[in-house]
This record gives sequence, structure tokens and C-alpha cells, in this order.
Amino acid sequence: MPKVTHLFYSEQEAPLKEAIECLMKYTIPVYELPEEVEVSTQLTPEENKPLDPPAELSDKISVIEAGASFHEKSAKNSKEKTDRKS
Repeated sequence: MPKVTHLFYSEQEAPLKEAIECLMKYTIPVYELPEEVEVSTQLTPEENKPLDPPAELSDKISVIEAGASFHEKSAKNSKEKTDRKS
């Protein structure tokens, strides 16, 4: 039996869902809820919290800076020709 994952999201979260789909290069399938599922308008505590706009998410992605393990090659190990005395 194949595993199925469902994604529930609000209208506020739609831009975040689209950003996820873009990063994954995958469109999450949309299915209708069965009639026997009751939809509530009551929000959970997590749903009451304000969301960061997607534009701010890209600012939070940190760039890995080169540390001590990254350095320029020495002249003897570079591919550029250098004058050698033989």
C-alpha cells in the first residue's frame, strides 16, 4: 500500500507552500476532503500566530562563510606556471 501524505494549509500559508514546491521542484497534489470530514473555523494556537512573509525567509538562509579550512593554494600547488630553477 503506497504511503500518502496530506498537507493542510491556510490561505495565509499558501505562499509558503508555493515556496516549498518551488524549492522541491514538485507540485504537491491537491485532493478534495471527503464529505464526512467536518471543517472547523476555530483556530489552533499555532494558527493564531502571525507568519513571516516569504520574502523574509530568504534573508534567514545563511551563507556558509569560508573558515580556516579554506585557503588559497600555495604557488607550488597551483596550476599556473611559475618560473622554476632546475
